[in-house]
Amino acid sequence: MRLRPTLAAAALAAACQRTAPSAPHAAHPATVAHAVKESELTTVTLTPRAVERLGITTAPVAPASGAQVRTFAGDVSVPPGRALTLAAPLAGTVHAPASGLPRPGTAVAQGALLLWLTPFAPADRDVRAQSVRTLEAARARLAASTQRAARTELLARQRAGSERAAEEARAERDTAAAEVRAAEARLAVLRRAPLDSDVRVPVTAPRAGVVRQLFAAPGQMVAAGGSLVEVAAADALWVRVPVYAGDLASLDAQAPARVARLGEPSTSAGTPADPVVAPPSADPVAATVDLFYALSPGASALRQGERVRVSIPGLAPESALSVPWSAVITDVSGGQWVYELTGPGVYARKRVAVLRVEGDRALLSRGPRAGTPVVAVGAAELYGTEFGAGH
Repeated sequence: MRLRPTLAAAALAAACQRTAPSAPHAAHPATVAHAVKESELTTVTLTPRAVERLGITTAPVAPASGAQVRTFAGDVSVPPGRALTLAAPLAGTVHAPASGLPRPGTAVAQGALLLWLTPFAPADRDVRAQSVRTLEAARARLAASTQRAARTELLARQRAGSERAAEEARAERDTAAAEVRAAEARLAVLRRAPLDSDVRVPVTAPRAGVVRQLFAAPGQMVAAGGSLVEVAAADALWVRVPVYAGDLASLDAQAPARVARLGEPSTSAGTPADPVVAPPSADPVAATVDLFYALSPGASALRQGERVRVSIPGLAPESALSVPWSAVITDVSGGQWVYELTGPGVYARKRVAVLRVEGDRALLSRGPRAGTPVVAVGAAELYGTEFGAGH
């Protein structure tokens, strides 16, 4: 009877020593078939005759060093004090010249007529009645002087009077006629525009430039000191470059910059621009600080307010690789490549990262080692050979 507990304990221990069945292996969430590493891309092998027919030439990758260059967006503006707003010297009415008022954007020369200003005449109490009385008095004097001139001329012909008296009578008659014409003109102006005087003040451009804005229209009445026209100088333009405040310490703000229009090829050298001292300005919302550069006179093709590309040198030195710009191929995805010569007639495509283009050279931050021969002429033909383009 004592053996039963012993056998039960042995059976229990044997059951505990049994191993649990193993769980099945978990499946991978993704599978890539025929994976190809970038270092194992297709190589192109050409015969010597094919190399000669394609005109392929190579050039070694060269080391390059110099100051770092950063590219920012800027806008062309008029320097402070170079945009003048012409004000009305007197209260009056605006009149257009024979050629019409200049439109905004029109280039004007110094001294060019922009508009006429007719000042307001003093508004007397009885100005109309006085004008009518003056006209009637002038007409009466004209009638009397005309009769007197006729009598003196008759006496002079009959030799009963002197020729001198006849001349004085004619002069008095002509003076009276001029007074009548002036009185009629004054009354006509008074009936047409009671407040306008009979003189016009020309408003001319104080300097050569471009008309930016017109603040008055023909026939408009303006007060003394009211704005008429704004003329901005076009011979000296500035470029305002907003720079992130954290990048300002890494830039050489005292060195000249290069300005290029948007859309110009990257090989374009652009226009030189010198740094200038300007009133400090910044944007606290965008956390930017403004740098200002003066464009050279040859940059007259740029327009005020135009967006431009500005290259500013940095303070830190930069080490890079240099290859001919013609050696770089850009694919449809924006990737940039060069073809490395790995053997006689054997070319392998290698990815590069272009920092910038200076003239006919491309500076790379990543690429083949210095001294490696790459295709300088014929890279596009090799790319077409590899992918079958044009065949």
